[in-house]
Amino acid sequence: QGIDVEATRGGERWVIEVKGPGSRPQMRVNYFIGILGETLQRMDDPLARYSIALPELPQYRGLWGRLPGLAKKRTKISILFVSTDGKIEED
Repeated sequence: QGIDVEATRGGERWVIEVKGPGSRPQMRVNYFIGILGETLQRMDDPLARYSIALPELPQYRGLWGRLPGLAKKRTKISILFVSTDGKIEED
């Protein structure tokens, strides 16, 4: 329940929803769709930055790549790919 990560600095706010790797490919699709829905439901601050965070996995990269650019542009949602060694890449 609630926001997974909420970071603030000065007047800036960053809301991040997080999901794990899932144990099966079908579960990852559900996680991806679910995390987008959760993020959209939390979008109540026009000044906040919104992101989803997922493990660095080819399937998640593919799902993000298939999300239409217009949807990414209009919602301004970014993704954070988190690798097993802790590196984070934002797209």
